Amino acid sequence: MSVVDVIKASQSMRHGFLPVGLAISLSLALLWGCGDDPVPPPEDFGNDVQDLSDLEQDRPDELEQADELEADELSPDLELSELEQDLEEQDEEVADEELEELLEDGLTGQWARLTVMASMAEVPVVGQVSTLTKAIQLVSMQQRGNVVDFEAVVCELWLETESTLIETVFPEVFITSLAPTIQQLEWTGERLVAESLTELRGVRLDNPDTDALPTASDDPRIFDQDGDGKPGMTVRVVGLVDGEIWVIQRAKSSWDAGVMDPSVDSLGGLVEWSDEQVNLGSDNPLLETSPVNYPDPDASKSYFRMQRLSASAGCADAIAMAQDW
Repeated sequence: MSVVDVIKASQSMRHGFLPVGLAISLSLALLWGCGDDPVPPPEDFGNDVQDLSDLEQDRPDELEQADELEADELSPDLELSELEQDLEEQDEEVADEELEELLEDGLTGQWARLTVMASMAEVPVVGQVSTLTKAIQLVSMQQRGNVVDFEAVVCELWLETESTLIETVFPEVFITSLAPTIQQLEWTGERLVAESLTELRGVRLDNPDTDALPTASDDPRIFDQDGDGKPGMTVRVVGLVDGEIWVIQRAKSSWDAGVMDPSVDSLGGLVEWSDEQVNLGSDNPLLETSPVNYPDPDASKSYFRMQRLSASAGCADAIAMAQDW
């Protein structure tokens, strides 16, 4: 009898089925008891019984050890444990195969990306407000071994806030004037890692990471990036207070991506970020004060997700895919 038969037998007993040993005995009895000419047992059957009886008397310890060994070898719990281990190993193999499928053609291609950055801000007139800055990007990646060339263009940018009194709006020219994000990433075999990147908006600095942001609108390092005739970049505020704010910004971010769902080529992870902003002026005196803005202490609220698109995809495709994430 195989180990599998033993396990099935033990399970059958638990569910009220006929024990295997009893079933075999009954089957033999029926075979020998049917018809006029029953099949006689082998001639040496009685000798085997006598030999077994003598063995029990002469070497009882050896028989006891043999019984214990057989019981251990046929233990259903032991075999079930081994089966569970086999299943776990199979699950790991399936996960590895899915990861290999994801990377069968490498990371090269077009991707849709949604980035969410959670912040707390002190907004003039309104007070403290929780804000989510959301951006949908069309990402192009080119993989060369463990190096991945990454370029992302912002397709859509908006703010979500808990306040209904005031809303910040990014004009279309603000979005289209944003420079593409270009950096080199590292592929570790399981994760895509982006080191810290500094991006400037409306200002040029010799040392982007460390130079202080200028505060005077006539500083030669400040330029009209969105081309609307105002210094820096223009953001609109509507609601309880209406007006334009002219700003310059420095944004820093880093992230690393793990595989979220190999079946749809999906990556994702958390974003670490910081942001500095200087208000250069406004057409409404109530909006001239620069708000105090900082990342939400709950790091899990700042995250991103990426999913592969077709090779010919554009911004409209990225928005259609990512807007409901």
